[in-house]
Amino acid sequence: RTGDPARLRQIILNLISNAIKFTKEGHILLMVRATDAEEVQISVTDTGIGIPEDKQQAIFASFTQADSSTTRKFGGTGLGLTISKRLVEMMNGSIRVESEEGVGSTFSFTVKLPVNESATRDNLPMPGFLKDKNILVLDSNQHNRTKICNLLSSFGAECVESEEFNMWDESRYQYVFMDHKILFACDDGETEQIRQSSQSDSGPVIIAMLDPVTFHQQIQRINELGLSGYFSKPIKQSELLHVFSSKDQQKEESQLSKDQIDAETDETSVEEKHILLVEDNEDNRLLVRTYLKKSPYIIDEAENGKIAVDMYRNNSYNLILMDVQMPVMDGHEATRVIRVLEVENGRPTTPIIALTAHAIKEEIDKCLAAGCDTHVGKPIKKATLIGIIEDYAT
Repeated sequence: RTGDPARLRQIILNLISNAIKFTKEGHILLMVRATDAEEVQISVTDTGIGIPEDKQQAIFASFTQADSSTTRKFGGTGLGLTISKRLVEMMNGSIRVESEEGVGSTFSFTVKLPVNESATRDNLPMPGFLKDKNILVLDSNQHNRTKICNLLSSFGAECVESEEFNMWDESRYQYVFMDHKILFACDDGETEQIRQSSQSDSGPVIIAMLDPVTFHQQIQRINELGLSGYFSKPIKQSELLHVFSSKDQQKEESQLSKDQIDAETDETSVEEKHILLVEDNEDNRLLVRTYLKKSPYIIDEAENGKIAVDMYRNNSYNLILMDVQMPVMDGHEATRVIRVLEVENGRPTTPIIALTAHAIKEEIDKCLAAGCDTHVGKPIKKATLIGIIEDYAT
């Protein structure tokens, strides 16, 4: 759709910031839906302190909050809502609030956004493997359960949801989505049941849904349990499709005879690659190791650029993954030293991929100037990492 992206972004950020300020616990939900061919409604719902009914219209006035004590406790002047109202009206739209004191609030606005006929939609594969499959979703948050079940149902799956742990009938469910809070709250007996179920050929595919804040710390626990996979919340449709497409392919492969599999393995065996991972953050190194756990790649690790240069002197690598910001010697300097060593010793050029937290043009140019082949933004996704290795490893 067409529209003013800068204004839309500011309105949404203002409403979300306001919700965060007044919500101590519970959730904040952003929803977007088309009300007709050219009209879109965007709403932000929170479980915060709420607004008394007689104050609800006044909060859109300049420098006004529902109560003067609110300003003292939470800070701010309420100007963000005034700005949001003006921006919505500049787009010929309207904004409103529904709220109950002590329960929460919903701020919603409606604007005309004509369809952009030149835009293209990603052609995502529909997982036919999900049709008529029984899937259990375990999550204590109703909104999360509803979102996931709606997505799965749209793919033809039969979805059952629950807000607490209950051991499933292995003959009934083919997939189980389990929220990290439920998973890590299981007692020893339940945890062992989950482990056995995940390792059983007849058991369901168990997928954990992880907290993005503590994502890295949770991965090791997931691997110990032997779960089939994991997502970082919020779960996106494209990620769901990718996982199920992969599982569909795995199912087809498992139906091949052993002789067929052996023959294909001989013909398409992946060449072993030696990769140097240069990263000072242990959590980031763990993430890469986890991604490549079942791959044919050999991973060496260095905590800073100086160690990486020393390891390069004594080894040959097919690819180097180089963090940029590190103590002792940063990634830029380490890359420059390696490029000099290649020339001085007549060694072939090793592809170096910069790992950058800030994908701004100046940083990218600096990496390329130092001698990196390309860059990847952090946090790096598994599909991106595998693609980089396949494209660049010599």
